[in-house]
Amino acid sequence: MLLEINTEHTDFIKHILPYTKNGILIDTSVMKMFIDGFIQLKFSKQKNQEYCDLISLFELLKVGNKWDKFWITPHLFTEICHHFCRDKCSGICRNKRKDFKDIVKEIIPILKDINEEEGIKKNLILNLIDKDKPVIEMGDLSIFVAVDNILETKDKISVIAKDKGIKEKYENYPNVLMIDYYKTILDLKQ
Repeated sequence: MLLEINTEHTDFIKHILPYTKNGILIDTSVMKMFIDGFIQLKFSKQKNQEYCDLISLFELLKVGNKWDKFWITPHLFTEICHHFCRDKCSGICRNKRKDFKDIVKEIIPILKDINEEEGIKKNLILNLIDKDKPVIEMGDLSIFVAVDNILETKDKISVIAKDKGIKEKYENYPNVLMIDYYKTILDLKQ
């Protein structure tokens, strides 16, 4: 089900908490946006609007600075670490910066607090690949497997992503609260 903060999901305890209490699976693109904005604010003293919007969304979900409420897969972790070394603002590699050690000291505790979904098996991912139109996005595929694993237990889960494919896959699942970053940010600004 797609998060609709202005119409259907107006009561946090009744409409949102049942999905977020078990955690929020966070996609690489959202985590990268957080890391880029966090580093930009902390080390360059510049505000980043996407980062500020994301913090507002975290506050709405009541998970600000509660990284233990988030989940990633090993595949997402690999992607996040890969992107961590890239600085989208300057186009240079962060590991070439003089303050890279200080940046790492700030980011590692956040990454340590995030939970990891470990029930991702190779064959489950391979079964999801469409042989006629193969798209092999390991992070997305691992999200699909992780959510399917959770749904088998009949638990509710939430997923936050900027990815259209993830949104389209889960927006109609009753036990998944799909938090579409772009849509939710627009709703927050209304």
